[in-house]
Amino acid sequence: MKKNILLFVNIAFWVNGIYCQSDFSLLDSLLEIKKPQKEYIDYTFKTTRVINAHSIETVRKGALDFRVSHRFGNIADSSFGHSFFGLASATDVLIAFEYGITDRLQVGIGRAQGAGPLKELYNGNLKYKLFKQTKDNSIPISLTLYGNITLSSMKKSSDSTSLAYFQNFAHRTSYFSQIIVARKFNEWFSLELFVNYIHRNLVRPYDNNDLYTVGYAMRVKFNKRFGMIFDGYIPISGWRLKNNQLDMYSIPIGAGFEWETGGHVFHLNFTNSAGLLENDFIPYSNQSWSKGEVRFGFTISRVFQIN
Repeated sequence: MKKNILLFVNIAFWVNGIYCQSDFSLLDSLLEIKKPQKEYIDYTFKTTRVINAHSIETVRKGALDFRVSHRFGNIADSSFGHSFFGLASATDVLIAFEYGITDRLQVGIGRAQGAGPLKELYNGNLKYKLFKQTKDNSIPISLTLYGNITLSSMKKSSDSTSLAYFQNFAHRTSYFSQIIVARKFNEWFSLELFVNYIHRNLVRPYDNNDLYTVGYAMRVKFNKRFGMIFDGYIPISGWRLKNNQLDMYSIPIGAGFEWETGGHVFHLNFTNSAGLLENDFIPYSNQSWSKGEVRFGFTISRVFQIN
């Protein structure tokens, strides 16, 4: 009798152990399913560009961003009656397409009129968001890498001192790379800092082939659809010898307004930069806010969901 009781007790414990293990396995599975996922910060900036600067953002997977940018004439050199404060002339026009291969990787192409010594600038670029800021601050910043190649198709110049005199495509090619770090501090304020490198295959005798700059961009929201944007580039290898005198590269600074209409994002801005591509406006800007040498510009961005 005692043996039967002991056998029954052992079987009961064994069966209970199986059920307990099953319960714990089921509980572990439920906990694993309910384990919170990382939540990322979105819309540190509204679009992939600020004014002159690229933002931390990339186009979402399967989306195509069609962008048109205009830069007008110098307000200080204009009058109301003749050039309507520079609006009657365009120093640069950029038409660009950017496509999201993934939510973090985009490719782009574009064509700019050009404002420097080389015109007709064709541009191919690549942008990758390495990591994104999280809501719990386990990743406190976002980091994006950007690079482009720009080529001029301008006709050969008869002036042997002009950069356009050289027809070899290698002479007309330049490269730009950038590391962008950004943080969205709250719903109303975002800030990014970046380090840039430009290499131009051919430059004027007094100029530098390689140029390093640092910069900033910020966004201040007033409401869900309207805000202000700012950016600037500061050369850190900023001296060149021109006419036997030290000459410093200008500092392109921009300020403007951002307005989202639902389907489009409009940027209305003022800057001392004539060009629209970094390969163009960083080395060739030669005007200053302090002298009133400011230009009006605008950008229209429209995103189409392709896939």
